[in-house]
Amino acid sequence: MLPPAIDDHPGADPLDLIERMGQRPAADQPGSGSRALDGAPGTPRPSDDVFLRVGKRPPTLDAAWPEQQGPMFVARDGGGHAIRTGRAGPAARGLARAAMRLDGPALRDILEMTVTDRGVVAAWEEVIMPVLIGVGERYAATKRYIEVEHLLSRGITEVLGSVSRPPSSQIPRVLLAAADEEQHTLPLEALAAALAQAGVSSRLLGPRVPARAVADAIARTGPAVLVLWSQLPGSADPAQWTHVLSGKHRPLLAAAAGPGWLPDQLPDGVTLIGSLPDAVRLVSAAAVPADWSH
Repeated sequence: MLPPAIDDHPGADPLDLIERMGQRPAADQPGSGSRALDGAPGTPRPSDDVFLRVGKRPPTLDAAWPEQQGPMFVARDGGGHAIRTGRAGPAARGLARAAMRLDGPALRDILEMTVTDRGVVAAWEEVIMPVLIGVGERYAATKRYIEVEHLLSRGITEVLGSVSRPPSSQIPRVLLAAADEEQHTLPLEALAAALAQAGVSSRLLGPRVPARAVADAIARTGPAVLVLWSQLPGSADPAQWTHVLSGKHRPLLAAAAGPGWLPDQLPDGVTLIGSLPDAVRLVSAAAVPADWSH
């Protein structure tokens, strides 16, 4: 387990993703899924991905990526310390090497190509998460490499933010926010980018959004969907929902996401979303009117 001191590093999303929610991925357990929750409140679904929590190692992904992918996946001189990526493919291994070398340009090249070729959801599940898991394991073993995690997280944020958004004429009907005192937002950034690729516009308020501010944003923008992210239990006060949903403009879908939330503490009418694909599916369905077309 990672020490509590990791909470002193607000940018350390992957480290908390690893530590907070149970068993670390095991390299000797091929094909294991990770534990998460389905769109139905309180319903466990062991095969879900790591949008909420990291359990066992992500599924075998080698078949999805040919071994020869061009020079960016060829090992370069330097580094000397490896990040284990389980059975993930060449893109993840190349990303891990670039991160350990603190090679920001190469890191972004790999991320950009992966997002372009595979889409945000596949990039998150097949490439980004195995490397985040590996960095977390390296930190747990050595208490080092915070600089690697920060550079990697920054690169992920930049690439996800560069994904083309729907035209400005499309009014965002999705509001994404981190809960009060919650500083971790990488999964929300992945959701915003994945929604954009699906043609759904969203507003991402960012970290540490007080319940009153969320309620004010709902009153001013009238979103069809609210997703409130809590990474850590300390930010998952269920009373936030009472304040957020007390206004006249209650969203059609109010969704809790993140391992901080406990299903039995959520109020009626709040859906617990358990995976990035589920989030894209549920949010898109609620946000896009039946007669809307691209």
